[in-house]
Amino acid sequence: MKSKYTRGSLIHQAIESLDRMPRSPEQLRTSLDNISIKRFNEYVTEPLVRDGFALIKENMMYLTALGREKFSELGMCKTRLPPSHRAELIRTVYEGKELQAAAVRVGADDHMRFPSRVGNRLHYRDGQVEVLA
Repeated sequence: MKSKYTRGSLIHQAIESLDRMPRSPEQLRTSLDNISIKRFNEYVTEPLVRDGFALIKENMMYLTALGREKFSELGMCKTRLPPSHRAELIRTVYEGKELQAAAVRVGADDHMRFPSRVGNRLHYRDGQVEVLA
């Protein structure tokens, strides 16, 4: 039975890592997640080998052509921001400058007082319409 491969999952991260460089299962486990080797083998190593996406030679895991095809189907994994960057974002204060009234030159909005002419009618901004004779 084929395993279910979802974007961003641990098995997707393993495929991406193996696409970059072959690794031993232990190196792969320590680079991805801090779980037991038994659980990692059960959820990542064995399904990859069983489904034909990876093979193990001399204790090194290699991605097969089928595995590369699966990786191109899934695409790259989204990376998380490092903790230092997240802490920097949290400490910043939002000032809302785009919500403040913009500085306008004196007399720049005088045109708003005058109506728009459409045929023989003058249309004012407040909705008033005046017909010209």
